[in-house]
Amino acid sequence: MKKILKASNSKIYYLTFLFAILFFSNLSAQKYEIGLGFGSSNYKGDIAPGFYPEFSRPAGSIFFRNNVSTAVSFKFSLMKGALFADDSKADDNYSKIRNMQFTTRITELTAQFEYNFINFRDPQLRKLGTPYLLMGIGAFKMNSLDANTNDKTSNIQLCIPFGLGYRRILTDQWNIGLEFAARKTFTDYIDNLGGDLSSNKFQNGNPFDKDMYFFSQLTLSYTFYSIKCPF
Repeated sequence: MKKILKASNSKIYYLTFLFAILFFSNLSAQKYEIGLGFGSSNYKGDIAPGFYPEFSRPAGSIFFRNNVSTAVSFKFSLMKGALFADDSKADDNYSKIRNMQFTTRITELTAQFEYNFINFRDPQLRKLGTPYLLMGIGAFKMNSLDANTNDKTSNIQLCIPFGLGYRRILTDQWNIGLEFAARKTFTDYIDNLGGDLSSNKFQNGNPFDKDMYFFSQLTLSYTFYSIKCPF
């Protein structure tokens, strides 16, 4: 009897151990992704108080994503792009009289939290993909290409990215996505209109309205598998 119980216990331990290996392997199999994105960057501030698609400039990113669960992911991203706006293309007379324009290159590093609404890796749901929300914190370096650069502030600033996206599985290892995110900043110098007010009212911006920028991108990522998932 003891031998039978011992043999049964051994089988239970073996099956438990095997199940644990398969379970945790499946979790870690889809845990890490690397990818790249290509899209456009767009500025919002004194020269462009709304979203103007004609001011968009090409931008790109590389990123690393850690899928800590089916719902939660953390992403670390490096983005490069440019921001541009031109008063001469505005609809109001004040902006046309001011006649300012700028081009600023942006290099950004962010850490983002993503919440997936659907377990899109489930074999029954993977074709649906999932919408997700993102929020994080980051820093960016701005490099103005204009002669009237305002040097009264640091060219390295903090930003808070927030937005939404959609992603789905193409194959076992490749994923595709769309993402649109805004960047709240704490500076008014991206467009070179920050700082002390000028005696010429037409050369002033709004000192109480900080600049923002947006990044829209199409993403492609590769998932590392420690074993091939059953589905």
